[in-house]
Amino acid sequence: MRRIKNTICKSFNVRYTDCFYNEKTNIVSILGFFNEIAQEAGYYYDKEKNILEDESLAWVILNWDIDINKYPKYREQVKVCTIARSINRFIAFREFQMFDEKEQLLARGKSKWILLNLEKRRPAVARDYMYDLYGVTVTESPFIVNKPKELKDKGDEKVLFRVRKRDVDGYEHVNNTVYAYWINESVPDEVTEQMLLKNLRIYYKRETTYPNDVYIYNSIVDQGHILHRIDQTDGKNLVYAESFWENQ
Repeated sequence: MRRIKNTICKSFNVRYTDCFYNEKTNIVSILGFFNEIAQEAGYYYDKEKNILEDESLAWVILNWDIDINKYPKYREQVKVCTIARSINRFIAFREFQMFDEKEQLLARGKSKWILLNLEKRRPAVARDYMYDLYGVTVTESPFIVNKPKELKDKGDEKVLFRVRKRDVDGYEHVNNTVYAYWINESVPDEVTEQMLLKNLRIYYKRETTYPNDVYIYNSIVDQGHILHRIDQTDGKNLVYAESFWENQ
């Protein structure tokens, strides 16, 4: 198999539907762009080797650790890149970057993925050909994906969200961006109106599907520092997350 480049980039225009208040984007938009370039990369790799069709294998996200320097605005053009960094047995590390038209870094996402056999629903060891397929030459990750602190004490306050049909992706479970949407929507207005999200860490413990309802629990540790927990209404824990905010 020929060695494929490890970096894939594409330019996008920020659409009106990518924006929220004051024609600005937020963490949901950033993750949307990261997922879009991940899909572009997937189509690029599939031309050489379709691991889903051939072996019922798929890379599934475990962790996000996202830093935002600046949020793009409506009609701005951005360049989004995904970079395969390392593979070690059934774990892979991939970096995402977003730049403005002046090549200034807007956001960076560090991510950790696990290779699953979808038929057996268990981890699978990466095949030898995958190093060439993704252009990877190393096994050790060049960075640390910070895992969020776990919110153990859920408390009494919670926000209910209902899984919608549009939340489900091609693998028939809720897309990873939807959890960021729930988290962002559940944060108190006094935070979102006065502060900007600068770092979000998400750990996906368990998937959920349609139809389902979930509860979001938040705990403010300090000003601009919030712990989040997402559970199904039956008590099963789905996600732990941690967010860091700064004054606008």
